[in-house]
Amino acid sequence: VASCNGCKSFFRRVTIEKLQYTCQHDNKCYENRKVGGGGSSPKCRSCRYKKCLDMGMNPLGIQSELRKHSECSDDVENTSGKEIVVLPRIHEPPKSIESQITDLIQQLIILDLKTVAFRDCSYNPTTLPPLKRRCQR
Repeated sequence: VASCNGCKSFFRRVTIEKLQYTCQHDNKCYENRKVGGGGSSPKCRSCRYKKCLDMGMNPLGIQSELRKHSECSDDVENTSGKEIVVLPRIHEPPKSIESQITDLIQQLIILDLKTVAFRDCSYNPTTLPPLKRRCQR
């Protein structure tokens, strides 16, 4: 998910350190901020973290420094002592649940449109003259 460095760092810090916050305003900091004007981000860390999750940030996508370095060693292969070949990644980052649901809904809409078009088509094989009569002409 594309995000500013501030939100990215905040989300990473909260996820890695397993911090837990509670909202003092009944989890309505974003709603109150929209009504009252306020700044671009709420003061409440709990609501800020919730907003990160709502926007599709995935806690499982956070890499620790140790994991980053171990994955880098998998990407680079030393073939002759001097030559380094960078291997491409073969997996994609996991999609958020919201994007998976959106994709499924789009596929169902397309399927529904095709079903409606099929029902409305005028093709009726019983109204066509038999093949024998056509061939005899």
